Amino acid sequence: RFDEMRRMGIRTVMITGESDLVEIRATVRYHVSDPRAFLFGVRDADGMVRSAAESVLRELVAGRRFQEVLTVRRADLERDALDRLRRRLDGLGVGLDGFTLHDVHP
Repeated sequence: RFDEMRRMGIRTVMITGESDLVEIRATVRYHVSDPRAFLFGVRDADGMVRSAAESVLRELVAGRRFQEVLTVRRADLERDALDRLRRRLDGLGVGLDGFTLHDVHP
């Protein structure tokens, strides 16, 4: 169904701006806003959402210190990731409902 919200989990190891390795688990919540674009505009729209979310997260984490990602700047990171992901997925028929970091650890 196209009117339901979908969740996509991401779990990956990334490198911070201080060259520390961190494992991050996040969820992207989205829905299909344009079925035609979602089905016919990209071969694997779900895979595109996953790849774009991981890429955005890597970009943002690489520019921050581990302590910021873990504590005080966590909400900023989620907000920035959602904004960048919206721009990156524009035109693919996907409406983003949220981006949440669930687990961040060295």
